[in-house]
Amino acid sequence: MAYFWLSASFIMGSFLFSRYALQSGKQSGIGISWLLTVSLIIFESGTNAFATPLNYVNNLSGFYNSGQVFLTWQKAEDTTAFYKVYRSLSPISNGNQLANCEYLGLTNSHSSRDHDLSRHDGFDQFLVIEAGKPPLSSNTGLFVATTLLNGAYYYAVTTLVEGIEELTIIQGANSLQNPVIETVTTPQPVFQQTRLVSSKPVDIYAIFISSKYAMDQPLMNSAGFIANDFAVYRNGATSGQHPLRIRFHGGGADFFNNIIVTQTDEINLNPENFLPSGDNSSWWGANENFNIFNTDSNEVPPTTGVNYDYYQQQITRLIDWAIANLPVDSNRIYLEGSSLGSIGAYFYAITYPERIAAVRISGSVFDLSFQDDKYPGSSLNAGKVNRTNGDTQFGPVEADLLSNSGLFFYDQMNGNWMTNTYKEKDYPFIYSMNGKNDTIVGWTEKTIYYQSLNTSHIGGYYFWDGRKHGGGPDVVWSDDNYNIFKYSKNLSFPAFANCSTNEYAGNGTAADGEAFGTVNGFLDWEGNVEDTETYWSASIFMRDLKKADGSLYAAPDYCAVDITPRRRQQFKPADGDTLWWNVLLGNMIIQSGMQVYDGGLITIPQIPVYKEGIQFKITTDAGNLSGDTQEDFLLSYPNPFTQTATFRWQVAKSGPCSLKVYDVQGRLLRVLLDEALIEGIHQATWNGDNANRQPYNSGIYLVRLETPEKSATSKMVFIR
Repeated sequence: MAYFWLSASFIMGSFLFSRYALQSGKQSGIGISWLLTVSLIIFESGTNAFATPLNYVNNLSGFYNSGQVFLTWQKAEDTTAFYKVYRSLSPISNGNQLANCEYLGLTNSHSSRDHDLSRHDGFDQFLVIEAGKPPLSSNTGLFVATTLLNGAYYYAVTTLVEGIEELTIIQGANSLQNPVIETVTTPQPVFQQTRLVSSKPVDIYAIFISSKYAMDQPLMNSAGFIANDFAVYRNGATSGQHPLRIRFHGGGADFFNNIIVTQTDEINLNPENFLPSGDNSSWWGANENFNIFNTDSNEVPPTTGVNYDYYQQQITRLIDWAIANLPVDSNRIYLEGSSLGSIGAYFYAITYPERIAAVRISGSVFDLSFQDDKYPGSSLNAGKVNRTNGDTQFGPVEADLLSNSGLFFYDQMNGNWMTNTYKEKDYPFIYSMNGKNDTIVGWTEKTIYYQSLNTSHIGGYYFWDGRKHGGGPDVVWSDDNYNIFKYSKNLSFPAFANCSTNEYAGNGTAADGEAFGTVNGFLDWEGNVEDTETYWSASIFMRDLKKADGSLYAAPDYCAVDITPRRRQQFKPADGDTLWWNVLLGNMIIQSGMQVYDGGLITIPQIPVYKEGIQFKITTDAGNLSGDTQEDFLLSYPNPFTQTATFRWQVAKSGPCSLKVYDVQGRLLRVLLDEALIEGIHQATWNGDNANRQPYNSGIYLVRLETPEKSATSKMVFIR
């Protein structure tokens, strides 16, 4: 059938040419010769060995597998050709039908090429579309369409050369003669191969994202599909419940980066984010009008159209696949990234926080709309390279185009705005490391983000020092102040804000503020939080921090901090419930209060936390707090002390009280307090000196508390 049409066309051309020659008084031998040639083509029409014209598709075939249809064909000889793909419930036998068919997008002449493996290996590799089968050949075209509605569908492929579409349809050549029976289900990655990396097996898969993602929606991009690889290192895991770490590589690396590097028994999954052009997708996606085949052709930033997050959708599909096909714990999925990869990890985590247990990032950006870094050369400032590339891919900040989520793109890519607008989202624990001298992604917007943490109450640990984008001599902090695997999606944690010991990050210039510091980094908690239907409780303490040179950076003895119970699993009071809370230092209540719950987050402000630790409890039943107090008990800290010792006690009955310092021979050295006190908590300090402010020598001293009801003595060690 296909070849008969071709022959008939040539016969008609021959007839018209011969007729014109006769009318012109010229010999008609050319027409007769052409006719004889065409007769030979007709004779061959019953065979498959037939050379198609320069701009035609041949041998179109298709099969269904796991929610997607894979179409292949013999490519046209013109290597600049693009291929447009159509779908219909009826056979497609004529070009006039195409206008009423479902258009699925186009692809280029390199559609069967595995761009990611080719880039990694340095030579062409081709995709496998059926597990166990060989890769496609270089002269094979490929298109992958996602099934959106159950049915039997026909497909046709046309060519597009220099903007002109060849609409000729030939059933059996560029149009399927038989339908593909399809069922809507979750598309699955296709296994490509196993490779040894340092003698360890790494599995490579390809995932296919179709631009046509819903029946009533437009294409996400003119490119009909995108194929990307990802690597899986199972770390010897064959069963059980293992953590899953998803690593987003930075610029200049690829999906093999650190694939076999493990910390415990985790499984590693490294995705890829390159576009067919060879440029990265910023781990997000692009504007619908962005040319992903040739990014150099995107000369003018888009000011219309929707930005689609197809790479974030890819990560969601990979997580679902991993949960279903790997021995992983769905509550222990972790994201990690540096530089460009940190942007992907962070923005996925705050967009789809319910999927992720914790995040570890370095060299990140928290607000992609910010373009006024105080270092003029920052690559994200207006007119600089990364800002220009971003404008071309997503539109300029001033345009702030819509994304497919319904949010404006640069709102969605502003962590300050997102976490404060959607405070009640189920955010994972986030650890971040940034540098004040990072001239690539800048420093100024980090200081703004750090301030926003005091109102968003998402918690996390945020560190900075003098490092540049890739490190450098001014690195102060070790990376060992955070264990990502401590956190689980089904475990609550205390989110800290407004911590009094947070260092000042400065006004956005590298020279201003502390040279290194942390937001919340000195705070930690022991074990798992107690999270029941009637109360929530955590043992919180101040911790020393590790520096890159191996030394410890001592934590202050005390801080005041807002505490917000995040990811509450069972403690979910109803609107109008009274919340009772207290803070225990040892066995003594040092702070307590109550408030009426009005929905949303629960935040208790300015809780005192000490190095020796406090127990913080919130409850809807005041009876849960009974027995927590111990009257007239003397607490002394720190011990030993080098500068100031603090003494706290609780008076149950008003009356005369005294607090005095003695040496070990019982001689009175100092009267710290001698007066009548009312009921409640009281505090005094001693600097290791006499009444004239002259310091005593290092040694052991006895501090004696006497109240109307009880007495207590603390043995204190003073070190000068």
